[in-house]
Amino acid sequence: MKLKYALSVLGLMSADTRLPIVPLDAVAQREVVRAFAAIADEELIDSVRA
Repeated sequence: MKLKYALSVLGLMSADTRLPIVPLDAVAQREVVRAFAAIADEELIDSVRA
Protein backbone atom coordinates (compact mmCIF):
# COMPACT_ATOMS: atom_id res chain seq x y z
CA MET A 1 0.00 0.00 0.00
CA LYS A 2 1.60 3.23 -1.16
CA LEU A 3 0.11 5.37 1.59
CA LYS A 4 1.54 3.16 4.33
CA TYR A 5 4.97 3.25 2.71
CA ALA A 6 4.74 7.03 2.21
CA LEU A 7 3.93 7.52 5.88
CA SER A 8 6.87 5.33 6.83
CA VAL A 9 9.20 7.43 4.64
CA LEU A 10 8.02 10.47 6.62
CA GLY A 11 8.73 8.62 9.86
CA LEU A 12 5.08 8.62 10.92
CA MET A 13 4.62 4.85 11.06
CA SER A 14 6.32 1.54 10.40
CA ALA A 15 6.44 0.05 6.92
CA ASP A 16 5.77 -3.41 8.38
CA THR A 17 2.76 -5.14 6.87
CA ARG A 18 0.64 -8.21 7.44
CA LEU A 19 -1.70 -10.01 5.09
CA PRO A 20 -3.69 -9.03 3.11
CA ILE A 21 -1.44 -5.97 2.74
CA VAL A 22 1.93 -6.78 1.24
CA PRO A 23 5.10 -4.64 1.10
CA LEU A 24 5.66 -2.48 -1.98
CA ASP A 25 8.13 -3.69 -4.54
CA ALA A 26 11.18 -1.56 -5.36
CA VAL A 27 9.50 0.06 -8.37
CA ALA A 28 6.53 1.26 -6.32
CA GLN A 29 8.84 2.49 -3.54
CA ARG A 30 10.74 4.61 -6.08
CA GLU A 31 7.43 6.04 -7.33
CA VAL A 32 6.58 7.20 -3.81
CA VAL A 33 10.01 8.76 -3.29
CA ARG A 34 9.84 10.49 -6.69
CA ALA A 35 6.41 11.89 -5.80
CA PHE A 36 7.83 13.34 -2.58
CA ALA A 37 10.74 14.82 -4.52
CA ALA A 38 8.36 16.42 -7.03
CA ILE A 39 6.27 17.93 -4.24
CA ALA A 40 9.39 19.26 -2.53
CA ASP A 41 10.62 20.79 -5.79
CA GLU A 42 7.26 22.52 -6.34
CA GLU A 43 7.23 23.87 -2.78
CA LEU A 44 10.78 25.17 -3.16
CA ILE A 45 9.99 26.87 -6.47
CA ASP A 46 6.80 28.39 -5.05
CA SER A 47 8.65 29.75 -2.01
CA VAL A 48 11.31 31.38 -4.19
CA ARG A 49 8.65 33.09 -6.33
CA ALA A 50 6.77 34.46 -3.31
